[in-house]
Amino acid sequence: MPDARSHLDLRLMVAAFGAVTLTFLAAYALTQYALRRVDAASDEIAFNSAPSIQRLSALRTDVRHTEFLLGTAVTIGDAQDRAAVEPALAQLNAEANAYLTLPTFPGEKSLWRELNDSIAAFNGAVQRVLAQADAGAAQAARSGLAGIAVSADRVSDAAAGAIEFNAQKGRNLALAIKTVRHDTAVAGYALNASCVALAVMAAFLVRRQLRSYGVLLEEHAALQESRATELESFAGRAAHDILNPVAATQMSLALAMKLDVENPRLRQLLARAVRNLLRIRRIIDGLLQFARAGGKPSPGASVDVPTVIEDVAAGIRQSAEAAGIEVRVESNTSCRARCSVGVLTSVVLNLAQNAMKYMAAGGATRRITFRATERGGAVHVEVEDTGPGIPPELKEDIFLPYVRGPNQSKEGLGLGLATVKRLCEAHGGRVGVRSSIGQGSLFWIEIPGSADAVATSVRGTD
Repeated sequence: MPDARSHLDLRLMVAAFGAVTLTFLAAYALTQYALRRVDAASDEIAFNSAPSIQRLSALRTDVRHTEFLLGTAVTIGDAQDRAAVEPALAQLNAEANAYLTLPTFPGEKSLWRELNDSIAAFNGAVQRVLAQADAGAAQAARSGLAGIAVSADRVSDAAAGAIEFNAQKGRNLALAIKTVRHDTAVAGYALNASCVALAVMAAFLVRRQLRSYGVLLEEHAALQESRATELESFAGRAAHDILNPVAATQMSLALAMKLDVENPRLRQLLARAVRNLLRIRRIIDGLLQFARAGGKPSPGASVDVPTVIEDVAAGIRQSAEAAGIEVRVESNTSCRARCSVGVLTSVVLNLAQNAMKYMAAGGATRRITFRATERGGAVHVEVEDTGPGIPPELKEDIFLPYVRGPNQSKEGLGLGLATVKRLCEAHGGRVGVRSSIGQGSLFWIEIPGSADAVATSVRGTD
């Protein structure tokens, strides 16, 4: 049932995130659409409605100005006004042509034609009156002024109608822009609200998934702790149950070896039995050490790290050199760790024996290197080898019980590195490894530095 709910939550999360993405895309598309509509309406106002009103207003002024100049020239006979009539008429026609070349709104063509016809009639009437005046027919010219007034009114009325039409279109476009903005805002709020709701739902699902994952981690940790406790208990019981008969048998065989046994075959069998018992004893010691590794450090425990490393290196040097392995100690600075001699010896010796065990036979370089430094109040110890390296898939689990390197033919239960980890963590430290296939491995441990070492360091700076 929990798995089914988890799968459902995952599907809902994917759907929620997909819906949020689609909502953002929809909001973007809506915004772009609204901007295009606003731009189009703005262009109509800026490049059609407003210029049309401007040209038509100027045209009405020019009509009245031309009518006035013509009337003055005919009735008074002012030559200056006569000379100004035709330029004024030309200006009127220029304004009319400028308007007539602008784009037209739907339904504006009829107004356009009416204005064009009225201007043509006005032009004709003006030219007739001018011709009569120039011919000396003053009476006929003055009589024609009445027709000029009618034609001018017709042009003015046609221009006024076109102005009103364009003004109405401008108002409609402005209202359309306002409507687009309002509708876009409402849609934007709705989309944002949907995004928030979907995001809240997704966050709730993520939180529930994280909580489920946390429960699984806690259950896994509890299971691991339970298994470790059971393993400690089993290791301790098994080691103690086996140790007594093994020790008795080992003692009996040792006594038998001291007897004057003439049969070489019998002595060979006794020696093999002793070696097998020693191997069993090492396995039992490993189980006991692992079982006891979870113990807390003794108060005030302190050990000189370089001394322990030198002792371990000296202890393995003879057997290592017999196997063609060089043992090297580098950069052993003076430092003390907050643990007992036995604990640090067990940790470093386990790492050294592990390195010797898996050292590649016949390799070009066969070397084990020890290093110790102090870093930020902690002692950092490294044991580096030139062995075969650790496969990447084992690096995460190499410190777990019963996990062993790729060469499974080597003796042991796979508890050495697990013991190292438990001892270090019980003392507030940590462990790690860096390894490359074919180039070797570097195991490192960190244990808190001793308070005595810190105090000595402080006194040394005074």
